Amino acid sequence: MRRRRILEAEGAALVFMLLYFTPFLLPEDTVLLHRRLALTHLVGGLLLDLLILTILGWAVLALLPKLPETPRHVASAILAGILLYRATGTLLWLIQSWFYSSAEGSLSAIQNSFPIHLEEMWAAYAHLLLLFGSSGLVALSFLSKRRLRYIVQSVLLGLTAISFSSLWIVPHLFWLAALHHRTPDFDHSLTQSSPKINQRIVWILFDELSYKLISEHPPYGHEFSNFAKFHSQSTSFSNIEPVAFFTERVIPSLLAGHKVADVRSTSGGKLLEPDSGRALRRTYDPNQTLFAMAQAQGWSPGVAGWYIPYCRYFEEYLTTCTWEPALQANSAFEQMGASEQKSIWANALVIPRWYLITRFSSRQESPVRVADIHDYQRLTSAAKNMINNGQVRFLFIHLPVPHPPGIFNRNTHELCACGNYLDNLWLADDTLGMLQKEIDQTPWAGETTVIVSSDHSWRTPIWSKGPDWTAEENQFAQGGFDYRPVFMVHFAGQKVGKEVATPTSELMEHEIVAAMLKQEITSAEGLGAMIQAGANSMPDAPHNRALASPPRD
Repeated sequence: MRRRRILEAEGAALVFMLLYFTPFLLPEDTVLLHRRLALTHLVGGLLLDLLILTILGWAVLALLPKLPETPRHVASAILAGILLYRATGTLLWLIQSWFYSSAEGSLSAIQNSFPIHLEEMWAAYAHLLLLFGSSGLVALSFLSKRRLRYIVQSVLLGLTAISFSSLWIVPHLFWLAALHHRTPDFDHSLTQSSPKINQRIVWILFDELSYKLISEHPPYGHEFSNFAKFHSQSTSFSNIEPVAFFTERVIPSLLAGHKVADVRSTSGGKLLEPDSGRALRRTYDPNQTLFAMAQAQGWSPGVAGWYIPYCRYFEEYLTTCTWEPALQANSAFEQMGASEQKSIWANALVIPRWYLITRFSSRQESPVRVADIHDYQRLTSAAKNMINNGQVRFLFIHLPVPHPPGIFNRNTHELCACGNYLDNLWLADDTLGMLQKEIDQTPWAGETTVIVSSDHSWRTPIWSKGPDWTAEENQFAQGGFDYRPVFMVHFAGQKVGKEVATPTSELMEHEIVAAMLKQEITSAEGLGAMIQAGANSMPDAPHNRALASPPRD
């Protein structure tokens, strides 16, 4: 009996904690892609919570038989209801995660899919389901003790079965905590000889920047002065067809020049992509990317980037690198405030503090917004340092704005844990102005080509389902989803802008930058000739127009 109670208690603790464990347990290991891989404090906090909950669960299960009959049945009914509620929520989360990771259709198809509607219904009615479900079980304790006993015994049997999964879950988590090491930033420019390339390329990628809102229909008729000036002096592609709608697929695709339709990770954080025509996966090859090409051509490439683990994937080919992995959207534990920077004990207190204090506080700050502000400040600082580093001749800057949630007040032009996507557009414009000023003050300004782009547009079908969606955002999303990302190229000395309205695959960006690195294109006229020659017909990367097509509903 005592051993069975321990197993039941362990099963109950696993059911409660599984939502926080699951990102570290999924076979595709995608949560490991976008982090520095030092997981000791995060995983240690989770394991400590699991131990404490197991002890508490054992104490509760040991106490229940000693209660009078009626209180015992009522307490058993409530506990059974809570555990069933928790298990259902975790199952729905797994379905949603699988659906997003395997989605290949348009965002309209994602928006109108059954898993998304199921997620919306759960978010709206989960607490009512818990209340009425537990109430129904409590009522059953008075109406039919035999049926309640059957339900409770079934739940306990399920907990016993679930407890055996700890035989692989706990060792796996210990392995993650003990074996992975932090991926550091680095700067090798001081030990390298001066580059032989005279030209310079600075590629600034704004995550989730919408072409429509900065160039065609800006909010409230506001002119984003820095984007407008850049547009007027650049070759601008106004009809880019996106290769995908998720950053972890778009960036590797742009750098490699072929569509990375899906991503997985090895347990060591290496990116895996589908092997064309085969069921197997192959390791993403950094040797076949723009960074490897830039190094081979003598450009001494550098990166200040967000989300994608640039310093791990491309370490062999970069002169200098700074990256921020971003707060994981699919890690509920980190969303609640846990982090590798905190101690194991501090992380173990995150969950009880959340349920007992934080969730009821009216002044709580969003961990995601706070993390995004930190990432923005650190990456813009690193970007400015690299702009002023003459050793770096090809610089790729990937910034976390205007990606939601808002981190800017457009009225005061100050960073804050507030605002929405539209506020972040103002921040993106200010940031372009700041970086352009930094570029113009360097001795190499006259030889610098600047590229401004985005990985994908503002994904209103996704964000409109989230808790941070505002009425103002809804107002500017009424016209439907505009799928077009941004791609503008300003060559050194270019004064006149040109717009390319022809539908162009986003993968064309790889071909253009590759030609620039090979010095086959050095001017707007050269780019125009390349476009005129029909270089956007790429047999290696057929584009699925259904993926890029805006919703019809």
